[in-house]
Amino acid sequence: MFPTDFSSASIAALPYAPSIANEQGAELTLLYVTDKKSDEMPLSKMNSLDNLTEKLRKLTPGSLKSGKAVQVEVLYGQVIENIVQFSHDQKSDLIIMGLKSPPAFFADRRLWLYASAIISDAYCPVLTVRQVV
Repeated sequence: MFPTDFSSASIAALPYAPSIANEQGAELTLLYVTDKKSDEMPLSKMNSLDNLTEKLRKLTPGSLKSGKAVQVEVLYGQVIENIVQFSHDQKSDLIIMGLKSPPAFFADRRLWLYASAIISDAYCPVLTVRQVV
């Protein structure tokens, strides 16, 4: 499973997902979680939810070598909890996610807040790929 927020750090980790899936003959799911529920959004923003799904589809590397299609999912709610629960529900074998490179002075302790929570709560291994700048 590859959760993304469409940041450059996340996209930098994307090539690892199909590569590992192909090597293992596994399925691949790309996931985006938003904290906005569809019933809380004005009608004009509803189309943006469709746009999120389309944006995920544009990231997909097509079919995997194993012949399995790449799945895309958009979920609504708490980011950390949804990523962990979705990976558990789907019986994911691995979560692959990108990390921002730390600044020259590593003063921001919140830099990898989501990643550390996902790593500690996940039911499967988590591969983190740090963006090289």
